[in-house]
Order: sequence, then C-alpha cells, then structure tokens
Amino acid sequence: FDLTAFKKSLFKERENEAKDFIFKDEKDLKTELEKLFEFALKERNESFIWDKIYSSNHDEIFPQNALKNTFSKLIFLDEPHFAFFHFKTWD
Repeated sequence: FDLTAFKKSLFKERENEAKDFIFKDEKDLKTELEKLFEFALKERNESFIWDKIYSSNHDEIFPQNALKNTFSKLIFLDEPHFAFFHFKTWD
C-alpha cells in the first residue's frame, strides 16, 4: 500500500487543499475501513432513500460504471474522489 499514491488518487489537483489532513499509518487506516464496513453491514436501513448520488468524473477509487449500474440518478462532479471541496455548505 502506497499512502502517497493513495493521497494523489484521492485529491489529485486539490492535494494542496488537504495538506493539513492527518493520515494514520497503514494498519490504522485498514482498521478504520474494516470498522466502517462492519458498521454498514450491521446498521442496514432498507428504507433509507438516497435522494442525491454524486460521482466524480475523475474518480480512481470507485469506477463510474459500478455507480451507474447501482444508481439511476447520478450527479457528476468535475472533482477527484474526495469531492467535498466542491461544496461550500451541507445544504
């Protein structure tokens, strides 16, 4: 696992905006993802409605075809995988 390459894929041209982000070591990152996956499996909510699905045009982590096959209404952003810098508010 190459954390530097992962960060480049995650942020691409916005990497400088994430310069103050703290990344744990590889073991801690894997544990965090495992816990998130376990939580998602345990806390399934079949009645939850996704009213907005965003996909990045430049995502190297989640292929667009996989999302297109899963969700019928997608909003495409001209962003890398970490698209949160696109938004100014949570509304």
